[in-house]
Amino acid sequence: MAEKEYIGVRVDEEKKKRIEDQLEYGDSLSEWVREAIDQRLERDEADEGNQNPPTMTAD
Repeated sequence: MAEKEYIGVRVDEEKKKRIEDQLEYGDSLSEWVREAIDQRLERDEADEGNQNPPTMTAD
């Protein structure tokens, strides 16, 4: 497992409440945030891979 580094993130109270509403007993807010980051990175990287350069067509 990769070494973890601390980062601090500020979110407004409403976002924090929405996240906490999704957590179940024993869930970790930190783990929820890490998973959200992973999902965003995977989605963005997949989007980058799906960008096709424009093709030239013969008229």
